[in-house]
Amino acid sequence: MRPRRLLLPALLLALAAVPTPARAASFGVVMPGDLQPANPLMAEVDQLAAQGARTAKIFITWDVVQPTAVGFDDGKIAQYVTTIRRLRDRGIATTVVFFGAEAWTHPDPATRDRMPPDSVPGFALAMGRLATAFRGLGVSYMVWNEADEAVFWKGGPDPDRYVDLLKQSAAAIRAADPSGRVVFTPLTAGNWRFLQAAYDRGAKGHFDAIGVDADTACNLVSPYEYYRDQQDPARIGQVTFLGYREVRQTMLANGDDKPILLELGWSTSRALCDQGLQAGQKPGGVTEAQQAQYLREAAHCLKEDAYVETAYWFEVQDRGQSDTPDHRFGLLRTDGSRRPAYDAFVQAARGVDPLAGPCGDFEPPAVEVLSPRPGERYSDRLDLRARATDPAKVGRITFQFDGTNQIRNFTGAEVGNGVEVKLTPWFGSDDLPLGPHTVHVTAIDLYGNRRTVDVPVQRVTEDQLARNLVARFKVGRRVSCARTRVCSFRVSLGKAPGGSSLTGKVRAEWVWWSPALPKKKGVRKAAIPGRWKTLHKMTKPVNKVAVLRQQLRKPGRWKLVLTHDAKPPYRTTSAKPIAFTAR
Repeated sequence: MRPRRLLLPALLLALAAVPTPARAASFGVVMPGDLQPANPLMAEVDQLAAQGARTAKIFITWDVVQPTAVGFDDGKIAQYVTTIRRLRDRGIATTVVFFGAEAWTHPDPATRDRMPPDSVPGFALAMGRLATAFRGLGVSYMVWNEADEAVFWKGGPDPDRYVDLLKQSAAAIRAADPSGRVVFTPLTAGNWRFLQAAYDRGAKGHFDAIGVDADTACNLVSPYEYYRDQQDPARIGQVTFLGYREVRQTMLANGDDKPILLELGWSTSRALCDQGLQAGQKPGGVTEAQQAQYLREAAHCLKEDAYVETAYWFEVQDRGQSDTPDHRFGLLRTDGSRRPAYDAFVQAARGVDPLAGPCGDFEPPAVEVLSPRPGERYSDRLDLRARATDPAKVGRITFQFDGTNQIRNFTGAEVGNGVEVKLTPWFGSDDLPLGPHTVHVTAIDLYGNRRTVDVPVQRVTEDQLARNLVARFKVGRRVSCARTRVCSFRVSLGKAPGGSSLTGKVRAEWVWWSPALPKKKGVRKAAIPGRWKTLHKMTKPVNKVAVLRQQLRKPGRWKLVLTHDAKPPYRTTSAKPIAFTAR
């Protein structure tokens, strides 16, 4: 049964259709457990059995089999026995979900199936009574339904009380039906935290399998879609189809290698969602075509996870006339006609997988670090440049150094597939002490998959670096001078091919041609030859476009001499002088 929780929306991924005859889980259906043999729905279940269905899941509440404190309804129990025998004869194994509070202390039948029992021993006794009736029929017994959520455990989950219920019920079941299996309450999708809390309270050894209900209400997305746990990004978020994988990891972490019995389904309701944070704001179901496709994708995923023993589709047929999300999960519509999901189910039950490729995107982005180079030695500043690509889109690129020291995050519009992000230069690099360091570049995609590339670098003194790189001058077309002899010019420096961040300054010298002066009696004894004289000087920082602006003292012929006063690993060089005239 679906909990009243909300699944985050995401994009639908499609895979090419390539048939492969492989399967892991046995497929089955959720169905009413008290069907009369003549009921048309039982005939549909018979058909599904003939098509390959091998399991069925039914729900039984305590008040139905024990309506009073002093007696059981043997006729009702016999009706369940008839159903289970019929299913067994057709090759279908039955799982019984038993839950609900006492009828004699909770008079409202609409709420008591969501109330924890007042008497744990009384509940265990009732489970033992059922197990006695089902003895030898190969039944699996689920102790309660979604005890990890307040929807079916009023007041909120209580691991202590549930483990007590599990222990007493398991003892009663095993005594009454040694061939039966005890199943831990179906968890709401990937609620591994409740499972861990149960292990912490001694649940291990008191169950033979564990249930997971992945058919979360108002689920609109593909089984391939998932998100990451906010508290532990290494784990898949709870409310996703693939959350069962975290349940599995928790079991293994506790030394418990037990199978998972999975319930799945997607509603086709056209009404608005009536549950969760987005109730009334999003659709309550998917299209019938999507429902069928998602079933195929779920079966494809389960091929990868052989520990999922059983996959029950919720449910065989729609319930009632209401178009609420909970009532529109059926393989069959209310009128008995088949949805496209019916054929997809038969395909899965027969072990035919028409899909290829991975289940979900768990591949991290590809990362290319453009700068620094591995083993780069520097004395002044480093450049940081990188880009990443990922089919699901790059969500973030982070620069760090020496472990967890963060330099900067690039997110949003700053990143994208193949988009270069950079810090040129990284000003903080000149604060690092001499010696070896490591730059870390991490890219994360929209699913939280991450890849980190580590680049070793070393900061050294200037005299340890050879001056073997030459910067490239990028200059304007001409010097522009106003009538007032205010002249301006644009210049910048480009790094050497493969070079690191530029060092030093740009020096500009405004050089004037002083004309020759002849020998003049009484003024000068000899002629003065013409020569170039530097009348103005200025410096500008490297790594950005500089605008040189100067008020010239004299009119005439001028030239602008540009020099890169560099530090290692660059050597000092000059550009070709730029000649101009000022009036």
